[in-house]
Amino acid sequence: MKAATPSPSPSEARRALAVPLRPDPAAQREKAVQSLCRAVIATASNAFDQRALPGAVAAQRWPQDADTQALLKAAVGPLMTTSSGVENSISRVTVHFLDAIRTRSAGANLLGQGINLRFGRSAAIAIPMLGDVTADFVREGEPIPVVMPGSAPTPKLTPKKIAVIVVATFELLNCDGAEAMIRAMLADALGPALDRNLLGLQPGDDERPAGLLNGIAPLASSGDLAEDLATLISAVSVIDGEVAIIAAVGQAARINLMPRALPYVVLSSATLPPGVIVALALAGLVSASDGPPQIEAARNSVVHMETDAGPIVGQDGVARTPVMSQFQTDTTAIRLRWPISWALRSPNAIAWMTR
Repeated sequence: MKAATPSPSPSEARRALAVPLRPDPAAQREKAVQSLCRAVIATASNAFDQRALPGAVAAQRWPQDADTQALLKAAVGPLMTTSSGVENSISRVTVHFLDAIRTRSAGANLLGQGINLRFGRSAAIAIPMLGDVTADFVREGEPIPVVMPGSAPTPKLTPKKIAVIVVATFELLNCDGAEAMIRAMLADALGPALDRNLLGLQPGDDERPAGLLNGIAPLASSGDLAEDLATLISAVSVIDGEVAIIAAVGQAARINLMPRALPYVVLSSATLPPGVIVALALAGLVSASDGPPQIEAARNSVVHMETDAGPIVGQDGVARTPVMSQFQTDTTAIRLRWPISWALRSPNAIAWMTR
């Protein structure tokens, strides 16, 4: 006689119906940033040894990292997007690239929380301005409201190039902490530059986007920090959604030391002048990029080692100094270029003052 099958216990039944774990967003961001740093290392390693192709270096050092391989394919030529896996890898790294420099950039935090677009094959993207709400209930057969463009000119996003060259030694690229060091170098080089331009007063031109504070008159300070914060937040609250506070380092410290914590994100930026506080409605900020950063490396080169770099020999025939030969110093020059632009969907999305 066949024995009866025992009924599963309650705990066994629960395990049988368990829902698969969802990916941790923080772990996904960290993985994307890690893949970018590995792509930089593999590209730079190729500059030291032309026989060591970047893809082969990555396959040997990180055989399970498909995102790094996808980034390297995108860096050397037109990306074939017929493979959904490759396209997804590129999209992940593009979205999370700003996480690599958030530790040194309030601007990276802001762009990451705003509306993010990709240029794709578009030479320019017209951004709809925020206007009055026109949606409403309508009777049967009655005309439906139409959202009309405002009188303000529609901003257009066109690719602008933020770029930097960092120098690394052979020993650095091959040490155990190379990924962390490359990440720190990118943050040090790109973070302050992004803040200086994003939170600046400069008008836009064919070189760089307009700073978010361009054309925005500062509000008057009352002298009381809590009252000033209420004034700034009220000024941008005409736009629904989350508000971020960005302040110079000293002001950010005072805000964080207030008796009651603010229900808003508070970011500090060393590029803001002392005493400046900015409030931004995140729904009013939109940015567009053109895929992940483009990474190249060269060893047989001479570079002008200045932030405000110029031609090695100017039109006046005078050689620039200081210069460095990568071959002579056993280093490689790593060039990173990233097409990106931004704009406000309404001038009411931002307010600022100096205390």
